[in-house]
Amino acid sequence: MKWLVVLLFSLNFIEARAAIYDDGQDTHGGSPIIAEVMKVRDDLYIQAMNIPDFVLSGYPNLKDKLTSAVANAELRLEEELYWKGQRVLAINHPQASPPFIQINGPYWQESREDINLYKVVIHEYLFIAGWDDTTYVHSDKLIEMINIARVANPWYFIDYGINNKAVSFTNMVQIKEWLAKHRFEYQDFAASSLFRLTTSLSRIEDDRVKKGLFEGLLEMLTPKYYCSIHVSGVISELQRTSNTPLSRELLQLMNKKFKLDLAANSPVQCR
Repeated sequence: MKWLVVLLFSLNFIEARAAIYDDGQDTHGGSPIIAEVMKVRDDLYIQAMNIPDFVLSGYPNLKDKLTSAVANAELRLEEELYWKGQRVLAINHPQASPPFIQINGPYWQESREDINLYKVVIHEYLFIAGWDDTTYVHSDKLIEMINIARVANPWYFIDYGINNKAVSFTNMVQIKEWLAKHRFEYQDFAASSLFRLTTSLSRIEDDRVKKGLFEGLLEMLTPKYYCSIHVSGVISELQRTSNTPLSRELLQLMNKKFKLDLAANSPVQCR
């Protein structure tokens, strides 16, 4: 049995102030507190499903396990809740059948303006899903990735993956499939993402990974983006570094994509 002591979190993640259902929606047996927990949980679940698998390599089958936890874990409202003599906000019971989470109703109501409700809820459900989140390391990472998912910008996940060594040649097919799947959803960000990648190539050791990411983002663009400031910046950066074989190869990809004939030092012509 794991427990959660209320902390007054001062976080830069999500400013969670989820409103209690008071508009006639289902309040789970009349409890607005349980309804609020469910609302936060469901929002977290939806966003978690949008996290690309390539950055979840440290969390095998996370989506399946969270799906099971959300579907099977009961929520039980308690008048008070103590663990080893200390008043606590919630206690989860992952080994019970079915698993359940107890919520200290009065304490939740007293503390809800001072705590990050999203972090509290993901913390409890991670235990149900099989992760020991006693130190909050997993909930912190999941909240960070969920925040990125809300932005719907491919660069932020690529950047996160580079920083956390989750981007490699072995999962390049997976990454490119993810980019292709979200081509139209992310298209407005693709040009800026391509520019950011081009100016960050030195952070990636493997040229195959650099080229793979470049190809994946470039494929998202349509010819109308050629004269965008970001694409012009990509071409200028590749021309600047055209003394390297990789830059020349990437410049040729741009030539092919936009049906151009850019020499290493020719200016970008927009009509």
